[in-house]
Amino acid sequence: MKIFKKSDIILIFAVLFVAGIIFAISSLEKGPPVAHIIVGGEEYKAVNLVDIPEKQVFILETHPETIIVCEKGCAYFSSAGCPDKICVKTGRLTKKGDTAVCLPAGVVLTIEGGEYDAVTY
Repeated sequence: MKIFKKSDIILIFAVLFVAGIIFAISSLEKGPPVAHIIVGGEEYKAVNLVDIPEKQVFILETHPETIIVCEKGCAYFSSAGCPDKICVKTGRLTKKGDTAVCLPAGVVLTIEGGEYDAVTY
């Protein structure tokens, strides 16, 4: 009794081939990690996390007031005036695809560029 037919094996190799191509293309899209601060749906600031000379602190006059810190290699919510502070508890964002959101303030902090990690990919 055969487990796989010839067409099943061809389909499996085709899927693996396409997955390999997608992985190769995505690995070419490297660049320095950039922290994007979005307030009210519009980009407030983009900070290159590799070429940053010193810690930068952004005090956003949102309701409630929000403070974002960008350092070499990471960005994070330092404090927020919202009651649950989920954005602060998210911690330091370092890899492509990392995102933290403060819904009451309408602030999104996301990292783009850099490399994928196993969880993000």
